[in-house]
Amino acid sequence: MDEAPWEYRVETLGSTMRSTKDDQLADVLNAWSEQGWELTCALPREGSRAVTLIARRRLTREERRRRTRPGEGW
Repeated sequence: MDEAPWEYRVETLGSTMRSTKDDQLADVLNAWSEQGWELTCALPREGSRAVTLIARRRLTREERRRRTRPGEGW
């Protein structure tokens, strides 16, 4: 059986002046988890107090079909 391909999500939290609060980070990760996302990497942004999160989840068969239909895209 072929494994479904991954889809990825990238989001940066915080800014150069304001760091990400632990509660905010936990809220984001919990919400993503409920949607099926799995955190794969958290990277601090150089020269900043921001952090970039990279998550992934398996594409469902329905989503793969929807993305390949002309005019329906992402």
